Amino acid sequence: MLANAENQASVENSGVRTSISPTGHYDWRKKYLEVLWERDRAHLARLIKEAEVLILSRERELFFDMQAHQEKTAIVHALHSLHALRRCFGLEETHAPQTTFENS
Repeated sequence: MLANAENQASVENSGVRTSISPTGHYDWRKKYLEVLWERDRAHLARLIKEAEVLILSRERELFFDMQAHQEKTAIVHALHSLHALRRCFGLEETHAPQTTFENS
């Protein structure tokens, strides 16, 4: 019972409601910020890919959560930002990862 209650908990992070997932994936923001602050271009492509994997995983977890609109919007913005970084630095992928929230 306690574990289930913890899974339903929410944390406030930068004013955006973030539901804690069963797998603990509210830390996509940490990886995203790590990408934004990375100075070594040699690590950037790997960090972007890691952030995208975490973000898309969290997006799937939130698909049916009607209360997580702010986090879903933050996910869309983060993916677009990662795409822009990838293009600016000429890194391997040339298309943005598909998100299910873009039309919501």
